[in-house]
Amino acid sequence: MFGFWVRKDIETYAAWPTESSNSDLAVRGIFFDEAPQQYSAQSLTYLQNLTDLVKELKGFGSNGFVVHNPGAVPDSRYLASADSTVVFEGTYTSFQERQGANLFTDIPDSNRTQLCAVIHSVPDTVEGSELRGLVKQSRKVVDELYITHLSTDYYASFGSKWTEFVDLMAA
Repeated sequence: MFGFWVRKDIETYAAWPTESSNSDLAVRGIFFDEAPQQYSAQSLTYLQNLTDLVKELKGFGSNGFVVHNPGAVPDSRYLASADSTVVFEGTYTSFQERQGANLFTDIPDSNRTQLCAVIHSVPDTVEGSELRGLVKQSRKVVDELYITHLSTDYYASFGSKWTEFVDLMAA
């Protein structure tokens, strides 16, 4: 049986839509931060049990969305236990170093649609064709992508290049 408090938290979030007067604020999934990247059968079972719970609770909608965030490329056996997995969370410079070192080559191509990257602290000079190149380069690794020029509070607001980034993702 997985952690009592984690289960209670998931159940609390699943109950929000029914307890709230505004269903537009409903939670439709769970983001598990600090997910493991090194394989262990016990960790895989734990993550799968959490995913199963999210999927069976009706409060998350017809099929609650589950994201695991190890922040790095995990053992590929974990990928099936989530709808999306964050395989990179870090600075632009670090992404360039890892891309150059081919650290993403171990990810099976068939899983790219389940993968996410968060790249922050992109220099302000990266815009136009350079930003387009970064988006293109990143989308070879992941399907879901968040890029920002902000180096602080990058989850609290959008940077000045947000519209340009969104337009590139839609293209």
